[in-house]
Amino acid sequence: SQRKRKVGEERREAIAEEVAKLKEAGFIEEMNYPSWLANVVMVKKANGK
Repeated sequence: SQRKRKVGEERREAIAEEVAKLKEAGFIEEMNYPSWLANVVMVKKANGK
């Protein structure tokens, strides 16, 4: 298991947006007490998004 890492404000907002989209689409669901943690790795696409 990994430790939770801090992310900058800009990335935090982008993560929150993407998580909201994935939750709305039904791809992910919220868990309150996970037994493991995988940190998010963000990579910009070639078009800058």
